[in-house]
Amino acid sequence: MAADTGGAGVARVQTYRDVLEDLLYHPKVKSAGPDGRPCYRQTVGLLRRRVMRSISELTMYVGKESNWLEDVVAGIEHSPDEAWTEYRDAERDPWKTLVLPVLKLIPAQRLADETGLTISTVKAARKGHTSPHGRNRQALILAAARFACERLRELDIPAPTDDLACCAAHLASTTRSGIR
Repeated sequence: MAADTGGAGVARVQTYRDVLEDLLYHPKVKSAGPDGRPCYRQTVGLLRRRVMRSISELTMYVGKESNWLEDVVAGIEHSPDEAWTEYRDAERDPWKTLVLPVLKLIPAQRLADETGLTISTVKAARKGHTSPHGRNRQALILAAARFACERLRELDIPAPTDDLACCAAHLASTTRSGIR
């Protein structure tokens, strides 16, 4: 027998059956199936905890002046730059820790073809002699992420949608498996 849904503007109290069915079919986001992938309704087998990794390279250190951000929103302080001071740790720069190691795995000619940059620009960036800016940097990050995602798919590892996260996942997988 179908439950009465009431209609527009009518609240329906959940029954115990409703709650139990929701629990039965609710995805377990903290768990992984036997294959290591996130659990869904169709997952069968012994569940285990999903491994979660922080991309600590994306962590920013912010000064106490950030307390003034509410003043900027309220219109009391006019310049967000006055209310926000960001301190970057050079050792945790995502370009150096995530992108460059992946770029070094890609042949220079392939990078030049994909990005439209010259071979000398690609080689200088890969060696860390220069830190590209603007479109060149974005093009190299995108090329590194594509390469990383390709490699992850070859290993049947779900690729993250974020470019830096994809590079981080690829580097983590190569560290664990010893392959590049």
